[in-house]
Amino acid sequence: MTVAQFFKRCAGCTSYLHRKRVSIAKPCMESVSVTKIGNGDSARVVCVQGDTKGSRQLAAMGIVPGAVITKKGSSPLKGPVVLKKGSTEFAIGYSIALRLLVDKIEK
Repeated sequence: MTVAQFFKRCAGCTSYLHRKRVSIAKPCMESVSVTKIGNGDSARVVCVQGDTKGSRQLAAMGIVPGAVITKKGSSPLKGPVVLKKGSTEFAIGYSIALRLLVDKIEK
């Protein structure tokens, strides 16, 4: 893992690296971006990379580590991604969706 990759991880994963002194952060490294899962698939949120306005907005909507979300759809050419949490649907920008790491839940 390069230094650049290390600092792109979420705060929880970088602290995991410091505690365990391993070269790979287990919580994030096995996860994929929400843009990589298929439409209609459910996933559990692992982390949101970075500390930006977008990550704070996701937290305000309840998209926090451990939350279960469903990807309803996405626009082509890096457009918005529509997510569903509970009975609420909302769209997030592609750049925020890239930083939202999830583990797919098998049906």
